[in-house]
Amino acid sequence: MKKKEEITNTNDAKLENFAKKNEKKKKFKKLILIPVGIITIIVFFIVCFVFFFKVKTVEVTGASKYSEDLLIIKSGITAGENLYAYSENEIEETLMLRYPYISSVNLKRRWPDRIILEIEEEKAFYATEIYGETLILSKSLRILENPAANIESLELLKLILPDIDRALVGNKPVFSKNADYIEKALSAIMSSNIADRITCIDLRNKFSLDFLMGNTYKIKCGDTDDLALKLTMTEKILSSGQIPASTKAEIDVSNPAECSAILGDSADISL
Repeated sequence: MKKKEEITNTNDAKLENFAKKNEKKKKFKKLILIPVGIITIIVFFIVCFVFFFKVKTVEVTGASKYSEDLLIIKSGITAGENLYAYSENEIEETLMLRYPYISSVNLKRRWPDRIILEIEEEKAFYATEIYGETLILSKSLRILENPAANIESLELLKLILPDIDRALVGNKPVFSKNADYIEKALSAIMSSNIADRITCIDLRNKFSLDFLMGNTYKIKCGDTDDLALKLTMTEKILSSGQIPASTKAEIDVSNPAECSAILGDSADISL
């Protein structure tokens, strides 16, 4: 009986060892298959990118100032190149440098072979004259164009700016002195309820800001402090009915607590 029990135990031990070895082999195979699978997937994608995702079609959307074909050529994108061979930042920098009205470029890829360039353009908002040259500017004061046109012929809000050291198309003007107040003042003015009636703004002096409303009203704001309040007072004066229609007026709101106006031919409607 003892011998039979010993034989049975020996066989059970052998079977147990065999099962353990099989389990280890299975685990080892799994460990091998995981990295092999990952490598296979990576190789597959590399092959796809290199051999299959090649540019066949380039589209441009949002461009009105410039020819779509011209933008495609200048972007540097060519048929047959890999879909991922191009940098959005580099294309944007290139196009904005050549074409100032472009404010941003968004590159979109559409598998398997299409690239879309989404263009956003600036709008002409201001006009100014610097050393006899007419410049067209965006709302952010970026110089968009240097047209061969008299500033008075342009239907844009005119700006009289302080001395400028450098004015390059595609960039903002570089002022000779600190002019941080300009953008803040323009933001306040353009946010006011009378913005669409203003035709010219004199920004040469931070402490003496004036603007015109057609050929009828000149508004003297003094310094740029409390500008929003001064603009509100201007609106109230013009809507009060105290100034007869079509009568020229030089309105002083530099002290909002004591506004005054000169009416008629005595009013100086010039900047």
